[in-house]
Amino acid sequence: MPWHTRNPGIRENCACVDTLRNEIKQDKDAACIYFYFHEGDDRSPPVARIWSTLLGQLLQHEGPKGVAEALKSKFNNSFRGSAPIHPLEYLKLFKAQASTFKTVYLVIDALDICTNGDDERTRHSIHQALKKLPHNIRVLFTSRSDSLTRDLGVSQKLQVTPNQSDIETYVKDRIDGDSVLHRVLEDTKHREDVVSRVSELTKTGGMFLLARLHMDNLSKQGTLADIKDALRRLPATSSLAFEASIRRILRTDNAFESDLAKHVLTWVREPNPVDANQRDPDGKSALYWAFCYERYPAVKLLIEHGADVNEKNVDGWTPLIEAVRNRNEDIVWLLIKMGAQVDQTDSKGWSPLLYAIENQSKNMVWLLIANKANVKPRNDKGMTLLHRACHGGRLKEVAFLLENGAETRSKDTAGFTALHYAVLRGWDEIVGLLASWGSVRGIIDEPDAKGNRAVMLATLRKSEAMVQALIDNGASCEDRDLTGLTPLHHAARLGFNKGLELLINEVGDVDLTDRKGFTAVHHAINSGMANADTIKLLKAGGADLEVQEHDGLTPLMLAVHLGRPSLTRQLLIQGANVHAKNGKGWTAMRLANASTSDHSTAKRILERALQGRLLGEY
Repeated sequence: MPWHTRNPGIRENCACVDTLRNEIKQDKDAACIYFYFHEGDDRSPPVARIWSTLLGQLLQHEGPKGVAEALKSKFNNSFRGSAPIHPLEYLKLFKAQASTFKTVYLVIDALDICTNGDDERTRHSIHQALKKLPHNIRVLFTSRSDSLTRDLGVSQKLQVTPNQSDIETYVKDRIDGDSVLHRVLEDTKHREDVVSRVSELTKTGGMFLLARLHMDNLSKQGTLADIKDALRRLPATSSLAFEASIRRILRTDNAFESDLAKHVLTWVREPNPVDANQRDPDGKSALYWAFCYERYPAVKLLIEHGADVNEKNVDGWTPLIEAVRNRNEDIVWLLIKMGAQVDQTDSKGWSPLLYAIENQSKNMVWLLIANKANVKPRNDKGMTLLHRACHGGRLKEVAFLLENGAETRSKDTAGFTALHYAVLRGWDEIVGLLASWGSVRGIIDEPDAKGNRAVMLATLRKSEAMVQALIDNGASCEDRDLTGLTPLHHAARLGFNKGLELLINEVGDVDLTDRKGFTAVHHAINSGMANADTIKLLKAGGADLEVQEHDGLTPLMLAVHLGRPSLTRQLLIQGANVHAKNGKGWTAMRLANASTSDHSTAKRILERALQGRLLGEY
C-alpha cells in the first residue's frame, strides 16, 4: 500500500532512504530502491527508463533467490539477438525481480511533478502501474498536492515541513561563513533577529529553499541598517523571492551585472543561443572537454542543445564510449535518446557494449542491447567479444559472456577460437572455465590454422593446470599437429614431465611414431631438453626401448650417437638392450667407436653394461 508525504525535499527523502536502508541492512530478503523526479524538467523520463532504473537498483541487492528466472530467460534471448527487450516489458521484469524479495521499499520523490513525454502518457502510466504493484512492494511517495491520494488509494499520510532547528542551524552557518554578515551581525541580538525572522518566513513558506534565497538577499547588504531594511521586506514565498531577485537585477547601477543577468535569462528563454559544436584551436569540442573534466551537468546541457553525439576524434574518442567507460548511466541514456550510434567503435576497435561488459555494468549492457547494439561484433581481425576477453585474460568478462549465451565456436581470421587464445596466453582459470562449459566441450578438439588442438597448445606452454583441465573435460590426447607429432611427443621432447604423466594415462599407445619413426622416447633423447626422469616416466608407462626409427636407431643408439651420457645411463638402468643391433648389424658400442666425436663417457657406460657391472656415477 502506498504512503504519502506532503511538502517534501531532497533532504527529507535522502534521510528517508538512508533510514530504510539502515533498518533492513541485515535483512537479505528486503530491498530499498528510489526514483526522484526533478522539478523544472520539461518532461519526465520515459516510462521504460523509470522501470529499468528501478530494476537495475533491485539487481544490485543480493537477494536470497538471486535473479528471477523470467529475467534470466528474457536477458539471454535479448543477448543472443533473438528477442530484444521491448520498452513495455521493463515493468513486468521489475515485478518478476521484486517477487524474489519478501519486501521491496520503493521511494518516489516529487511524484506530483511527473509529466507526460512527447510520445507517451508518462504520468498516467506510472500512476496505473503503482496502483497494480504486488503487495510485497511498499510504496512511499512525496507530493505537494493531495490529489494523488485519491487517485492512488493512499492508506497513510505524513506531513513533512522544514525543521525549526535545521533552519536556524543553516542561517547561523551562513552568517558565520560570510565575512560581511559575520562582522555586521557581531552583536548577539542583531544576529538572533535575523535567525528568528528568516526561520519564521521559511517555516511559514514550507520550503527549505526559502532560507537560502533569503540569506542570498541579506548577504548583498553592507550595513546593519540595510540588513534591517531588507529583513522587513523579505518575501514569504519562493515566487515572491524570485520576483524580488528580478527587481534587483533591473534596478542595479552596475551595467555589466545587469547585462550579464539579462544575457543569462536570454539563455533560458532562447534555446541554442550558440553553436554547441564549436571547437578550440586543437580541434577539441566543448563536449569533449566537459567529459574530460567530468562536468556532467555541462555535458547534459551541451547534448540537449545540439552537440554532436556521434563526434569522433582522431584517437577514436566518442561521447557514448566515454560515458560508458565512466559508468554514467544517465548520460548514456541521454546520448542514445539523442541519436548516438550504439555500435560506433574507437581506435582499438572497442564498441560501447564491449566497454560495458568489461566494466560489468549490467544496466548499461541491457540498455545498449535494448537499443539494438550488436551482441556479436567483430574487429578487423575477426575477433568476437569472447575472443578479446580470453585474449586479455578478463575472467569475469568471460564468465559474463558465457552466462549470457556468447558464441563459442567462432574463429577469427587467424583460425583461433576463444579457447585457443586462452591457452596461448596462459590464462589457467579461463581455460578451466571454458573447458567445463557445455558449448565448449563440443569443440574442445577443434584445431587452429596450424592444426594444433587446445591440449597441444597447453603442452607446448608446459602448463600442467591447463592440460589437466582439458583432459578432465574430454580433450583427445592422440590427435597430431601438421608435423605429425602428438602431445605426448611434445611433452617428452620438452622434458615436460608433469604433463607427460597426465598424457601417458590417456593415450592408448605410448609408442606412437611420427613421420621419421620417432617414438616419444626418441624425442626425449633427441631434443636435449629432457632428463633421466623423462625416461623413467616413459618406461613406467609401458614405452618400448627397443623401437628403431627409420634410420635403424634405437633410443640407446641415438643417445650414444648424440653424446648424451646421462640419458644413455638411464636407458640402460631401465633395461635397454646394450647388445641390440640395427638393420646394418651395428650396436650402440660400434656407433660410439665409429664416431669422430669424443664419446669416452658413453663408451665407459657401455663397457660396464657389457661387463654386467652395476651402473654407478661416471
